[in-house]
Amino acid sequence: MYTPLAVGLAGATVAALNPIGVGALAWSALAFRAAVCTANTAEAEHVIAALQAGEEAYRSESIAYRSCSDDACWRELGVRMRPGRYTYAVVAGVPGQMPPAVPGVHVDWPVPTEPWYVVIATGDSDGDGVSGTFVASSFGTDTYSANECE
Repeated sequence: MYTPLAVGLAGATVAALNPIGVGALAWSALAFRAAVCTANTAEAEHVIAALQAGEEAYRSESIAYRSCSDDACWRELGVRMRPGRYTYAVVAGVPGQMPPAVPGVHVDWPVPTEPWYVVIATGDSDGDGVSGTFVASSFGTDTYSANECE
């Protein structure tokens, strides 16, 4: 004999029939977004670290840092750039010259007493029109960020 499984449930949604499955699906979507955010953040941090190492090597040979924002300059710093989710720039300066303000990221720069650089990475990694920004410098080991998962 045939017995219908959903007697009286005509028009019921999948969510009503399986709330645990929907919860697991929502959790999976959040976990996926977090994994994508971590991967995108790792790209910016990796390139920033490479640029910092390149700047330090450059300074050891020339007593100054180098402002940079194109492939020829990246190669001079020994960094091979690949297309990614962020654009990068290095701003370098001399003692007494204040580092730039970076839109969206608040950093209290000290008054420079020696040559310095600031590395800036900006990108919209999730395509929603909101840019995330990462900033690192020769003033310390901290990386500052705003909207890092954007």
